[in-house]
Amino acid sequence: MTTAARQSPVIFEETPESTEARDGWDVVVRYREEGDGPWVADLSHLPRWDLQDGDLARFREAGIDIPESIGKSALNGRVVVNRMNRSQAGIWHLVPEGPEIPRDPAFTDLRESTLCLAVFGNGALGVSEKISRLDLAGPDHDPPCLLQGPLGGVPCQVVLPGPRAGGEGFVFTCSRGYGREMARAVMDAGRSFGLHPAGERRFLEWMDALLRHA
Repeated sequence: MTTAARQSPVIFEETPESTEARDGWDVVVRYREEGDGPWVADLSHLPRWDLQDGDLARFREAGIDIPESIGKSALNGRVVVNRMNRSQAGIWHLVPEGPEIPRDPAFTDLRESTLCLAVFGNGALGVSEKISRLDLAGPDHDPPCLLQGPLGGVPCQVVLPGPRAGGEGFVFTCSRGYGREMARAVMDAGRSFGLHPAGERRFLEWMDALLRHA
């Protein structure tokens, strides 16, 4: 059976050192020059689901840890569950081998309609300050948590995935039509911080460090 080709909406100018074909996606594992951080990684290929149902409690019974409070997130290993409103949650699998989407009509696969970028490493929150009025470094935030607002003028869902002791970083999604403009805005904002594109491997290493502090 032939797997349909899928293409990320995000394009970086840097040259990949190693790539991997996975579920129709060409995933950059590592770039030739990644620098010492901060980094930006394209995670658009990782499974992200929208869950909408009038009774979200039934999914908790099925093992999905959905926070009670709107705007809160739950970090279960490499899975982030965001409570968006009374009847909606977002489920982001920040792991290469994510599961198949459940056969329940309440779930929608978001990979074909959205992009997903992670900005992480020392200076990452400084990058956010150049493209958004969202104060990701604000002391009132209790990671993991969800913020909704504009980055680079584009409506986004932004997640602070874990304790800052594990290192600065945020992950965000928006409509895939903004892919090239968003990648350019992030790279321009991060130039003074030494921002470089990074492959999936670098992001997973950062997540490991973050989880050790969770």
